This record gives sequence, C-alpha cells and structure tokens, in this order.
Amino acid sequence: MYSDSPTPDEKRSIASSSDEIIGQIGAKLSTPDPSSDDEAYHKVLRRVDIRIMPLVLLQYLFMRVDVTNISNAAIMNVEQKTDIKTQLHLSAQQWVWAIACFYYPYMFLEPISTILLKKTSAPVWLSRIMVTWGIVTCCIAATTSYGGLITTRVLVGALEAGYFRLWCHMWN
Repeated sequence: MYSDSPTPDEKRSIASSSDEIIGQIGAKLSTPDPSSDDEAYHKVLRRVDIRIMPLVLLQYLFMRVDVTNISNAAIMNVEQKTDIKTQLHLSAQQWVWAIACFYYPYMFLEPISTILLKKTSAPVWLSRIMVTWGIVTCCIAATTSYGGLITTRVLVGALEAGYFRLWCHMWN
C-alpha cells in the first residue's frame, strides 16, 4: 500500500531543514551586511531616517513645549493681572519651585524607566509615555492652587522620564 503522507522521520527532517532555512533568511534580513552592498545599505538607512525623523522631532517638540510653556503662562496677560502667578497667588520662590519640580522626578526616574522599557516593547512604552503625558499636561490647565500646579508638574516629569532614552533605544 502506497501513502502520500511522509513518515514521522521525514516530517522531522523536513521541519528541521525548513527551520534552518528560515533562520538563515531571517539572519540575513535582520542583520544586513553593509560591506556587501554598502551603497544600498546606506540608501535604505537614509530613507528610514527621512521617514522617521520628522515624527521624532515633532514628538520631541511637543514634549519640550510643555516644559517651557509654564514660562509663557507667567508673562501672558500680566497687564490684566490674569497671569498664572497672580491667579494662583504665587511668590517668587513658589514660582521657582513650580519650574524646577519637573526635573527632579525626570532625573530620578530615567533609570527606572529604562529598566521598564527593557521589560516591555518600545512601541508600548512610547504609547504609555505619550498618552499619560498628554492627559496630565491637559490637567495643568485645570489647576487652581500651588499644590495642584506642583503635583501636575511632578507627574509630567515622572511620566516623561525615559522618553529620550526610548528613542536612543529604538534607534539602535
């Protein structure tokens, strides 16, 4: 009796050889050899840079705007006495703390964020940073006291930690 189906030994042989071939193809695709076709390799890198870099720069611009926008809020409508310092009754020292409090959690949580980045995927971590950062940044507009301003600024610093490291990680 003749059967078209392969024996178990033939199946194992086919599976191992196909896995080997797929592994070789994957290795060639994931680690291109720049010495073999240097010009084509650099052309692909340039195309990737041209497509990704504007998005990275736009995101970084938005991230930096929220850090510096508090200074704009300080001088906006000073003549009408509706600036943020007047509305929240902030002293000069409180204003300095409101500006500086962003950087402390940003600095201390950067290494922790890097560790968490390695435990998750980069797209998931980037999405987490962008969504949570956006929500808390919008909450800054709703602050009505010095404590609320400090809280939102500290949260923005904490949530934004790891952003720059993330892009360095994704670029490599």
